[in-house]
Amino acid sequence: MTPKFLYVLCTLIALTLTPARAQDLKLYFLDVGQGDAILVVTPDGKSMVYDAGRSRDRAAQLVRNLGVTRLDLAVLSQGDADHIGGFEGIAAQLKPVRVLSNGLAASTQTYARVIEAFRLAGTQGLKAEERTINLGSSVTLRVMPAPPGVPMGDQNANSVGILIQFGAFKAFFGGDAENPTLRGWATKYASILKDLDVYKAAHHGSKRNDTREFLGLLRPQDVGIGVGANNSYGHPQPEALALYSGVGASIWRTDLHGTVTVTVKPDGAYTVQTQKLNLRANRRARAAASATALPATAPSLVGSVTQLGTTYYIYDAGSSTPTPVSPAPGNQVGVLALSDGSCPLTHPVKGNDGSSGKVYHVPGGVSYQVTRAEVCFATVRDAEAAGYRPSSR
Repeated sequence: MTPKFLYVLCTLIALTLTPARAQDLKLYFLDVGQGDAILVVTPDGKSMVYDAGRSRDRAAQLVRNLGVTRLDLAVLSQGDADHIGGFEGIAAQLKPVRVLSNGLAASTQTYARVIEAFRLAGTQGLKAEERTINLGSSVTLRVMPAPPGVPMGDQNANSVGILIQFGAFKAFFGGDAENPTLRGWATKYASILKDLDVYKAAHHGSKRNDTREFLGLLRPQDVGIGVGANNSYGHPQPEALALYSGVGASIWRTDLHGTVTVTVKPDGAYTVQTQKLNLRANRRARAAASATALPATAPSLVGSVTQLGTTYYIYDAGSSTPTPVSPAPGNQVGVLALSDGSCPLTHPVKGNDGSSGKVYHVPGGVSYQVTRAEVCFATVRDAEAAGYRPSSR
């Protein structure tokens, strides 16, 4: 072989072995039991973990399994053990460059161990204040501290909010924020919080946190809930699930679905996939869809009915496997109402064929409690896909 030929051959081999640069943003709602833990990996490989669950090592192991060996940013939304316990292992194993917190020390052994682990790792501490952090070249993090006036000694009320933006895509995490915190954020940041794509449920889906007004502003397409199976708190609670369904969001739960992965393309298209049940939903970021006048996305599999052979199954029915159900006649999205005219918790949107045609009612609506349902839907989006329109009452 001539030297020139060898040079060309070696160049071709080098090009072949060089991996293509990733183009996608990845969000992972990690299955860490009863607690929050979300990993964010940017197209250029920068990484953030927002909360880390209670277990010392579970979150760290899951993050390492996903290929992250060094962390750029750790965010402690607040100081309770089910949010920070896992940072002890993350600090020891992943050596975060920076850690962002609300600055309120918790008087617990867990908090003391976590802070010491960050010290030993050489991690730089940052107190949450209004700022924008560039996580890589294409992803920005808008930091939202708790608004003035919330109780200073309340960790939940002082949760740190993070708005993630990647092109047209937006996701928001707000820890265990309580009503005064949510109202303050809604007042100050309404223009950038509205019409989210992905939202982390406040306080694991507790009925005491998220409100109809706040969800009405956000209108997320997808809601992720970090929650443990059969937890003693009853999370997520029916009232919160009804709020998420009432704004048309699909609900993803780590107790039912395992780790939930959101993959976002630069053009605004994104998918949601689950570890358990093998579910997948396709979306477009709201801003991208609006700009290009794209049609509405198809309903998610979550909470919908699918046919396998001669049997229909519902997904996200409160168990680890799909459950057989009776579908509404001629409709594979809705399910039949219960015998008393009510709807199952998984399908809280009531549909009926009244004198004014096919209408639906959402929880909290004026006529919801007195309406006898004929068919039930998981989300408003599913009801509208089946030809129903909102009730005027």
